Amino acid sequence: MTEAGIPVEELQRRERAELSITPGTNKDEALRFLAANRDSAFRPREVAAETDVPANSVGKVLERLESDGLVTNIGEHYSVDRQRTDELTTVFEDLRNLDRVHEAVESPAPSADTEQIATDEAVDELVEQVAEETE
Repeated sequence: MTEAGIPVEELQRRERAELSITPGTNKDEALRFLAANRDSAFRPREVAAETDVPANSVGKVLERLESDGLVTNIGEHYSVDRQRTDELTTVFEDLRNLDRVHEAVESPAPSADTEQIATDEAVDELVEQVAEETE
């Protein structure tokens, strides 16, 4: 009897999980920029100029992205690896959803004052009225 294979979806999920992209990092910033401009290739200084990645770090960041197989290097220019564009789109969508969850968790809950229908004084007044009418 043969063992059942691993479902394709599980393999794809595992592969996506191997991408170590932490939101808000230089690596994330550079990759998002390149993915958003997937029809073009950029020099490191151009990536630095268009993102918040410091000019003195951008070269190392792009090299790491290249070694991760996420971007390609053609001469002095870097671009997103077109074969992984769909995968990156899924990863970025997952990160956007994660960002939304974090924002929802971090945003303060509405205070009792903002959802209060009547002021305390109005409630007290109404209670007094009802008490007088029932006497």
